Amino acid sequence: MLNLIAKLIYLKFKPRIIVISGTSGKTITIEIIKRFLEDKTNIYANEYHKDHKLAIALTFILEKEYKFIKNLLKGLKILLFEKKYPEYILLEFGFENPKIVNYWLSTIKVDYLIITTIGEIPVYSEVFAGPENIKKKKKELVRNVKSNGLIILNNDDISCIELVENDNKNVVYFGFSEDSDFICKNYEIICNLNTTPSICGTSFEVHSKYGIKRIFLRNLFGKGIIYSCLASISLLFNLGFSLEEIGNYLETFSEVKHRSNLIKSKKGYYILDDSYHLTRTSFWNIYDIFLKIPAKRKIALIGDCIEAGKYSVDFHFEIGEKLKDICDFIITFGIRSKYTIDSAIGYGYNENNTKHFFHTEFHNLLHFLDEYLMPDDLLLVTGDKRLNLHKIVDFLS
Repeated sequence: MLNLIAKLIYLKFKPRIIVISGTSGKTITIEIIKRFLEDKTNIYANEYHKDHKLAIALTFILEKEYKFIKNLLKGLKILLFEKKYPEYILLEFGFENPKIVNYWLSTIKVDYLIITTIGEIPVYSEVFAGPENIKKKKKELVRNVKSNGLIILNNDDISCIELVENDNKNVVYFGFSEDSDFICKNYEIICNLNTTPSICGTSFEVHSKYGIKRIFLRNLFGKGIIYSCLASISLLFNLGFSLEEIGNYLETFSEVKHRSNLIKSKKGYYILDDSYHLTRTSFWNIYDIFLKIPAKRKIALIGDCIEAGKYSVDFHFEIGEKLKDICDFIITFGIRSKYTIDSAIGYGYNENNTKHFFHTEFHNLLHFLDEYLMPDDLLLVTGDKRLNLHKIVDFLS
């Protein structure tokens, strides 16, 4: 019912549609664009992330949370009585539910499409019966872009590049690759914890034929945030804003909670908080950051990667192999993540420096961390959002 009303609202007002899709980085990209544009134009952005079946519908109804009667009445009011409506609708287009994906692919026409990254094995590949089928759906999304619309793609991801035909002229590429339209150069993670105030964040330069802009992102780390920045710059520049103005704004951009944030706890240890979600792409990004931040001891808390489906076991084995050389202690949470410890031990890691908790032992995990962590430790926290590891971070910090 809500999806139907949302569809009718879209058909009535025909707002300009900005779609953000991809394996990771969608939410931060949305936040960057929304915060930049909200005082410059009438825009409404997707803010509902718990259930993709309703996320797009709630956005068109201009609602932030699911309350059926309230949502229904609001949607009918907009549909029947409202004369004004946001000029832009900013959508996070996920691929969790094939029926909903097909419903909206048959409904909307996209003005601006950003695909942040896809990867070799995209999340939700299993529900689409394999990586190739989900890539076909992403191609359908690309075909839904209007003939005068704009497609913005990650130039470092071959799966993104393969989505467009060679003769498609309305494409902007971003990335570290030299042939990108917006290129990241001189990328550096800076983490001086001993200065007052501490200087921590990511420094990089954006190079394009329109100019060069150096940007420092305070308390935001890694290549993931850079890709979100480059994608946002690609869109905002094509909406008519200067590289200088966009870059200055990015230097004031504050963190998005539970996504690659460095937090100093009340007990003096540091938490590298990437607890919102865990995918292959997000792990390799946070791993690179974890590697570069200095600490007395490095402890990793790894929750299950659920969305990898049948590929999750292999992925957790990869994680264990990588963590064995940089961690003083490895903690896992959930059923699948036990393979991370098994992998690390199999590669020679000391079993005494590991601890596993099943998903039913949330409070035991919390108690263990509270007792074990010491000043100047660095704790990495990441896992599927359904594990609620963000609550661990909120308690410890």
